[in-house]
Amino acid sequence: MLCKVFKVSRSGYYNWQKHSPKRHLTDNEKLIPLVRKIHHDSKRTYGTRRMADALKKHDIPCGRYRAGTLMKLANVSVRRRKKFRVTTDSKHNL
Repeated sequence: MLCKVFKVSRSGYYNWQKHSPKRHLTDNEKLIPLVRKIHHDSKRTYGTRRMADALKKHDIPCGRYRAGTLMKLANVSVRRRKKFRVTTDSKHNL
């Protein structure tokens, strides 16, 4: 009856029930606190490349794009520097 309600085939439901969640999904849940800690320790300056390098130093095999995914899941982003602008008008006669 639930298969009809959710418009799912019986075989698809039992196939889903038989298999465990993907390993990288459960690994991501474990890595989110570490990503938040690295982000906090770096004063929110690490992007995906440096985050991947920091995770590799913790013996976690991680590429740039996975680091980006982990950062999105941890809801952290890079604090960007402001562009330098000259605010002084030095073209005067004083």
